[in-house]
Formats: sequence, structure tokens, C-alpha cells
Amino acid sequence: MTLFIQWNINGFYKRSVGNNRIIYDIQPSILCLQETNLKNNHSASIKNYTGYFKNRTDALRASGGVATFIKDTIDSENIPIISDLEAIATLVKFNKPLCKCNEYISDSKILTKQHLKNIIKQLPKPFVLLGDFNSRNTSWGCNYTDHKGHMVEEFLEEETLILLNNNEPTRHNVSNGNFSAIDLTITSINSTTLFDWQVLPAYSDSDHWPIGIRYQSHPEGKKCSTKWNLKNPNWELFSEKIEFELN
Repeated sequence: MTLFIQWNINGFYKRSVGNNRIIYDIQPSILCLQETNLKNNHSASIKNYTGYFKNRTDALRASGGVATFIKDTIDSENIPIISDLEAIATLVKFNKPLCKCNEYISDSKILTKQHLKNIIKQLPKPFVLLGDFNSRNTSWGCNYTDHKGHMVEEFLEEETLILLNNNEPTRHNVSNGNFSAIDLTITSINSTTLFDWQVLPAYSDSDHWPIGIRYQSHPEGKKCSTKWNLKNPNWELFSEKIEFELN
């Protein structure tokens, strides 16, 4: 069983204490963070993790952006994708490799179905597409359905994809007290039994709550070959075993 964390952290350095607490408590294999708010060409680091970044390039101040951190003990590689969305794709080399695409879509970003379809065309299957979509739909726990939410729902139906959300809210707007579910986890794997998806409200550093996703897969271990001890063999024991087998 492998644990992923998906979280709109709303500032990588601003939420470093909460992030470190999650790593200490839960020890996730993968962290997919949105709204990292890193400056362009800047890479943050987490000890014992390999980082992949897509920072916002056209902002006057550090804002937006995504980062994926994968434990050093798990082989992984970047998958180049062409998109004007803030998205980063990585191939995680479990026994059966899994592609994870981490994205952040701001409220002001104009999103179309073609944006999402162009991304998944570039992803090897199976894949998990996750992040803050800022898309509201009553089907996944929001109080109302907006244009983006309707469009994402059509995208899921047309591409026969599975939404792992369970109608729990993922964000709390402290200014008005409203809850919403705008952080989505989508997969091409046609089996929800492989995933255990839950919101983690105990970690409330950001206006979004982290999401814990357990996936039934294991990283490949090092293959061991059988070796014979020929330097100091126990020939007496060997003879006894042969005699026992013959008798």
C-alpha cells in the first residue's frame, strides 16, 4: 500500500511547518502540492525526496505553481507535457508504473475540455490526474455547479474516467464560512477498490485540507539472486543432508 498526499498548500515556505508535520506523521511516498507560490526558476527541497516543479512564469510576484515530491527510494522520471496549464507529470515506477499529473487551475483561468483532453493524451496509462481544479459541482460535494464544474463533469463522462472524491469538502473559506470540494482526484484506472481516498482535516494550516490517497501498489524492490557460499562450505553438513535425502 502506497500513500500519496494531495494538497493546495497555498505557499510552500509559508506552510513548511504543516508540511513537515504531515511528512513526520504520515510518511507519504508522494506529495503533490498546488499553489506552491515559488518564484520562476526556483526549486524548493524536502529531505529524502526528489522534486519536480512547474512554476508560474508570467506573474509579477511569486504565485500559483505546482510541485511533486517523490521519495528517493522510488524510481521516478519527469514526463514532458505541452500545456498552458500549470501542470507537471511524473512516472512513478511501481511494479506497474503509474503516471501522476499534478495541476493547479486558478479561479481566473479560462478552462476548456480541450485543455484537459490535450493533457491526458500525453499521459501514459494508467494515470492519476489530481489537483485544485477550482471547479464546483454538486456531484462531488459543492453547494452549486458552475461552468467549470459542468465542463469537468462532461470531460469525465466523455473520457470514461473515474472521480475518486467522496463528496467531502476539501476547502473551508474562512471569510464566509462556506465549504467546497474543488480539489479533485481523477484516474484512468477502472477500479476504485485500488484506492482509499479521504480528506485529512486534522492538518488545517491552509484554507484547503490535505487529501490522503492510499494506492494498492508497491515500489519494485531490488532483485536478489541466489548465491552459494563456496569460500567456507560446511561439507560435513552437506554430506549429512545428502545422506538423509537418499535414505
